[in-house]
Amino acid sequence: MLLPTRRARIVLSRAPVLRAREGAPNTFVCPGCDIVLWDEVAYQQCPICDLPVDWVDLTLPVWCCPDCDAMHNRAAEQPPICARCDRPLVLIDDLPDAPRPPPPAPAPRPPPTRLRRAVDRVVLGAVSALVLAIFVAPVLSMAVDPRLRYFVMGLAAPIVIFPLLLAGNFFWMLGASFHELRDLAHDRTTRIIHGLEHAAAKILDEEGVSVLGGLTHPGYFELYFSPESVNRDQAKRLRRAVTSAIRRIRDGERHLAFHPRCGTSLLVTGLLVALLALASATVGLLMELRPAVLLCVGASLVLAVVVGARPLGLLTQRLLTVSTKLRSARVLRIVHRLEGHDDIRLVSFGVYLAVKPRA
Repeated sequence: MLLPTRRARIVLSRAPVLRAREGAPNTFVCPGCDIVLWDEVAYQQCPICDLPVDWVDLTLPVWCCPDCDAMHNRAAEQPPICARCDRPLVLIDDLPDAPRPPPPAPAPRPPPTRLRRAVDRVVLGAVSALVLAIFVAPVLSMAVDPRLRYFVMGLAAPIVIFPLLLAGNFFWMLGASFHELRDLAHDRTTRIIHGLEHAAAKILDEEGVSVLGGLTHPGYFELYFSPESVNRDQAKRLRRAVTSAIRRIRDGERHLAFHPRCGTSLLVTGLLVALLALASATVGLLMELRPAVLLCVGASLVLAVVVGARPLGLLTQRLLTVSTKLRSARVLRIVHRLEGHDDIRLVSFGVYLAVKPRA
């Protein structure tokens, strides 16, 4: 259990212990969970119970009261007594006298072989072709003998209805998020942070660090990692990547701010596929065309999605959700969060930034 039940409802009744001096190591203890946080992240709150954390010197013993928020950080031959609860404090022994040495850096991922790249392309192409074939089924079903038109449509009704339902659901979700997208388009600071998120993820990927995803908020962004890929120096590495991203974008490498797997690009791809389903159904059901013409129309619709999705996604990022008009930016702090609590599946780092856009 990450959250002991006996201290789950402790409320901090005092001011948290602040850092003893400028440049002191980022080592903290949570007065509610009695856990030591020493992974070089400048914590302000416990990532598990959200209580303010106390700075501690790990060269000295850390004593905590099991019933309240009392904490002593000093050497003592006998356990100190809590003045409020009148009982001995408990020694927190998560760590030895000094922090453990950092684990060895993970080996960089070997580049994929030509065979692996070829197999990936074939599998991806086959899956994409199957999905697009389903969405263009109304047109393809009309390419048979027109005398069998309604018979084929009856047999293919589930295949025809399914993409239309997905298209309708997509347009409903797009309408629900319209105001959010409109506000983002007018918020240049958040758009700049969005671009820095993409750039940092690309730089980490170049260094062999796998980023599972990211999310941008006003004032900061989050990157998600698997617990196995996170080591003690992850926050330092992330800070270096963000600082490098700021410098490189200011120096003219604006392509770093645009990511092909961004949610904006996925949104554009979904929009094109939804339009493909609607256009396919319209052409197949309402237009009396010869089979050869119908096949050409279907192939043209699929080609439009395959060729246009990526450039249109990047163009939408440039116009609506990402900006590179950056005058200056600096990292304020990095907050380490655990996603999932007892059953942790993701580790996230929130990067808070001070950004000044260009006029």
